[in-house]
Amino acid sequence: MNTAPSTPRIFFASIAALLATLSAAAAAEPRIIAIQPSQTSVPQYGCFEARIDLDADYKNGFDSAQVQVSGQFQGPTGNIYVVGGFLFQECVRSLVDGIEHVSLKGAPQ
Repeated sequence: MNTAPSTPRIFFASIAALLATLSAAAAAEPRIIAIQPSQTSVPQYGCFEARIDLDADYKNGFDSAQVQVSGQFQGPTGNIYVVGGFLFQECVRSLVDGIEHVSLKGAPQ
């Protein structure tokens, strides 16, 4: 029998512990401008999201050799988990004459 609360929470290590690293080719050290979490706690098996604004030089934000962002999270038992971040790009999909077309919408986030 599971005696856990109905909405267990994961407590996060300082969100400021998010790390940004760039390749050696970058001219300046990266700097985190702002972190905007979508929420401060997450139900068990839930999803945590945050927007991170960086001041960094890179040509392709989708290339992990140029920029990497990861977060350190502490679970209720004290275990630390490191989770990689990613750059999100909204797209619009359409079907034209039986062929799928994908176009970018807005700027990457």
